[in-house]
Amino acid sequence: MRRTPHPRGGDFAHPLNISDILSVCHDRQDLLPGILARLRERHRYGDLPPWSYIRLQDSNLKFYIEGRFVGRYDRRRQLRRIVFLFRNTEEEITRKFILGMALSQTKIFPWFFDLGHNRMVIDERWFAHLGLPAGDGTIGAEDFFRLVHPEDRGRLADAFAKQLAGELNPDTFTYRLRRGDGTWEW
Repeated sequence: MRRTPHPRGGDFAHPLNISDILSVCHDRQDLLPGILARLRERHRYGDLPPWSYIRLQDSNLKFYIEGRFVGRYDRRRQLRRIVFLFRNTEEEITRKFILGMALSQTKIFPWFFDLGHNRMVIDERWFAHLGLPAGDGTIGAEDFFRLVHPEDRGRLADAFAKQLAGELNPDTFTYRLRRGDGTWEW
């Protein structure tokens, strides 16, 4: 039951349950009853699994979320409030899907450099394209530069070092990479 502040202090029961308004689902299963039961058992919070979604009861509208339910307890450890923290990830999922579709039709492989681990994190399609084992989708800087043709390595290493130092360079660099079968690709 929903509690509503009473004008003379305290709460009174309101005849509306959260499940009358929405469902919090994963894999077509409503998670809300289980989450609420865990909070009543004095679990402090409950995280939602990836790909969870809210489904509104009155319209069947559905959107993906990431989030957590947090229980607020009084001194006697009685559940008094439930806070639902979430963010709508529908737009982010849509953007990733559209970008993924576009990239799957090209030879563009997004990457970033993890300075803390001196590793490049590269789209796994890059490894497949070159016929290399993908592993965890990362490659150390030294291993990457071993794949670069010796004639191109110095120029590319200089450009890479400047980029990492914060010197933005708008120039395009072409270079050859050794494929898994030993051939070179520009």
